[in-house]
Amino acid sequence: MKEDIISFLNGTMSKVEKANLLAWIKSSENNKERFLYYYHIWENDMKEQMNFDKAKAWEHFISNLENKHQKTLIRKITYYSTAIAACIIIIIGFKFYQKYNRINIMDFANETAANISHEDNVKLVLSKNKAIYFQAKSPAIKYGNQSISINNKQIISNDDFTYNQLIVPYGKRSEIILTDGTKIWVNAGTRLIYPTEFSKKKREIYVDGEIYLEVTHYNKWPFVVHTNEMSVNVLGTKFEVSSYPSSPTKDVVLVSGSVKVARGNSQTIIKPTYAYSLRGNNATIHQIDVQQYTSWINGIYIFESEELNVIFSKLERYYNVQIEYGASVANLRCSGKLFLEQSFNKLMIGLSKTVPISYREKENRYIVTLKQV
Repeated sequence: MKEDIISFLNGTMSKVEKANLLAWIKSSENNKERFLYYYHIWENDMKEQMNFDKAKAWEHFISNLENKHQKTLIRKITYYSTAIAACIIIIIGFKFYQKYNRINIMDFANETAANISHEDNVKLVLSKNKAIYFQAKSPAIKYGNQSISINNKQIISNDDFTYNQLIVPYGKRSEIILTDGTKIWVNAGTRLIYPTEFSKKKREIYVDGEIYLEVTHYNKWPFVVHTNEMSVNVLGTKFEVSSYPSSPTKDVVLVSGSVKVARGNSQTIIKPTYAYSLRGNNATIHQIDVQQYTSWINGIYIFESEELNVIFSKLERYYNVQIEYGASVANLRCSGKLFLEQSFNKLMIGLSKTVPISYREKENRYIVTLKQV
């Protein structure tokens, strides 16, 4: 069981494996002693090594496991070997690990993959067994000192060192202020993962979808936005990340400041008013009108000679509607502004005056065709 115990202490054990380990610990006094032997080494090493390189600390821990005589150490810690002590140590170990060595955010994102299309309301996932749903179209969430408030009303105390998830379905949006003061606008069809308390070395979040950020500046506390395709590193700035799984293009748009996009061994620094666009394995950097990428946070979409299929894709997410059209409609181009606070029907009426299209509603779908002359 040595490998299993090490996996638990290193935070790489699955929930099922943790349950099996706990059952094994409770099954005999010898098992309790064996677990406590490994925990004793780990606890001492982590306390001693807290201020230096964690990788070296872990190597030192493994070395101790291999080189120290197990029976001698077990005799020294037999006074721990009661069921109560074992349970207390397990709890302490979990809290200690969660606060200082929580699971990698990318691993957490992969383990907790969510199907956004099945959600009707904005969902704040606090833990495996606790979630809050919001019927409001655009709830504002703020993390404070050990508390969470919604629309300026405190709703819950926050005393856990875990990741939370904000799941925003089609037709909804949200705003969130993290514990460091960073403000994030979250667009429709987006999953955002973030820690309830950032580590002391860096601030990390994960996104599937589209967000706009105003990152609170801390000179030696970098902020990193992870997606499945890339990571965006920043100290303090305003920028947008669009990384919808269904979209062929992933974008990072810089409004102010400076960001570095990392993908594999490649690192690219972006200047304000430039966008980093990834399509497949091909990345390009080009100057843009940032309003066309960020105006959605103010309830406006701005387009400049954009194909209708791109516009319709955004509208489907924003309004939670299904739009059907053929290739002849998809390739039409449009320029202008769409005010998203109006109803979808009013928006389509205005759009049909700009481009030669007509539409009809059928069984909760919108059928768009070329306008007959």
